[in-house]
Amino acid sequence: MSRKQALIILFAILLFAALLRLWGLSRGDLLNDEATYAFRAVGLLDYFRWSSQETPLAWFDPGIPSWTKFSFHDHPPLVFLIQHFFIRLFGENVIAFRLPSVLFGVASVLFLYLVARRFFSYEAALIAAGLFAVNVNHVFISRVGMQESYVIFFMLASIFFFLKALGRDSYFLHAGIAVGLALLTKYTAVILFPIFGLYLLLVRPRLFLNKKLWFGFCVALAVFSPVIIYNLELYRATGYLDFQFSTVFGPRPEAWRVAPGKEIGTFLERAGQFIPNLIAGNSWVFLSLFASAFVAFLVGAARNFSHIVRRYLLLIVSLPFVVLLLLVIGPSNRFLTMLTPFIAIAVGVFMYAFYQKFLWRFPKAALILLIVVFAFEIFYTVNNQIRYYSVGLEPWLASRIRYENYNAGNRELSAWIENELENKVPAFVLYEKFGFLRRIQEKAVAEAEAEGRAPYPAAIVLYGNFDQGERMWSFDRLLVYHGWPVIPFSDYGDMLRVNGFDYLFRTGFRHVYFVVSTNFIPSPDFFGHVEGVEPASIQNKKGDEAFKIYRKIL
Repeated sequence: MSRKQALIILFAILLFAALLRLWGLSRGDLLNDEATYAFRAVGLLDYFRWSSQETPLAWFDPGIPSWTKFSFHDHPPLVFLIQHFFIRLFGENVIAFRLPSVLFGVASVLFLYLVARRFFSYEAALIAAGLFAVNVNHVFISRVGMQESYVIFFMLASIFFFLKALGRDSYFLHAGIAVGLALLTKYTAVILFPIFGLYLLLVRPRLFLNKKLWFGFCVALAVFSPVIIYNLELYRATGYLDFQFSTVFGPRPEAWRVAPGKEIGTFLERAGQFIPNLIAGNSWVFLSLFASAFVAFLVGAARNFSHIVRRYLLLIVSLPFVVLLLLVIGPSNRFLTMLTPFIAIAVGVFMYAFYQKFLWRFPKAALILLIVVFAFEIFYTVNNQIRYYSVGLEPWLASRIRYENYNAGNRELSAWIENELENKVPAFVLYEKFGFLRRIQEKAVAEAEAEGRAPYPAAIVLYGNFDQGERMWSFDRLLVYHGWPVIPFSDYGDMLRVNGFDYLFRTGFRHVYFVVSTNFIPSPDFFGHVEGVEPASIQNKKGDEAFKIYRKIL
């Protein structure tokens, strides 16, 4: 295959990768972490409204130090910064904060091809890139606003520039920048250091004496320096490092004793979850091909160990470190996506080697087999990520990964509320307790009034079992960034009991929206508040009623 032919096919792969990641991008519920990132990205605000994980902004209010803007208490800042830019550009909507994941996901396909091409033929690299482009796990992580799509891109870019630097040491600068950006995306990128260190030790140990290598290392630290400064200042002020570092190194403040996402079980329990979660997040065809590739690797190593090790050294070095990392942090579906590029390279190389050894006399049969594999992978991905609801049995046609962002009706609820409040400004604001939040609310209301939006004396009361992440994006965002009064039903009842049942009317409110999740049976007390009000029905894409909204006019 010529270079020109390879580039044409690569371009087609990238276009198809973009299509799979962009089609119906706003579908599906927000994952909890996805919602917390997006909520905070709107205003670059390191704050949760639930009390189980206070942030330093709450600790220092009202005298918040300037260094708190350098990072976030639980994650480095790059994902929030990029999402903030896209939200400012496209508005506060799901597509805006998911679009960067799409772009990094497509770019990851390109860099995977470039990495594979450093060692293998055009054909093997293209097959690997094609499989990566249509793999359900990578399509999934590229369609949600979480960190993994970003960190996979920066890790692949780091590996590419590192490999280039082995032949031309000026590329250590590029590798250092990429590694620094990977660390600014997510701390798990630290795995690059042992991977690169061991690879150098085995391949080019004399490069440890190269000044440009250490310059690249210093550049990576310089790029990462905002997080370093943040942690030094936080430790100086409180005696604690940020949430992630204090979890690992201690001590952990009392406010962070509850650590959502850290309940990952014992090491043996995590090891026991590894294979089942890997199966749940990939098609059986893809994993079967990887198993075949692994067996072929072992057979080849038994016959010619030195040749096989030289040929596959990058995978030999990388995969164990990534697996070990996943066993430490927990092998959840989203974390397992970090394995996918390495598996795709292994499968791509195996498939082309199988063709060269057994099928080269039957090119048409080989092409048909390749088409069948890709057709199934595409169907599996479309069925589990693009269709509203998948068809078929697990694991043959359907995957548990589809439940990660299930279409439960939350997008329809959010759209209904947004439409109801469009071009309106809250006539009354229930100000938050912290000064930095009150300033945000006051600024939002003043800007909306300056735009000529009509005052609307309304409050929103939530009743039922709401998904925490969806509630943060759909309702906490309206409360914090736009000043709309959003009240849990329990607080609403307490407020009326203390101040009188006509309290809202006396203070000027004229509309109350009672939002009720249908997976919760309301109490008789609730129905007393909405007596005689006909609810609006919010249905999911199946036509099942997911929420009811009672609009009561006072």
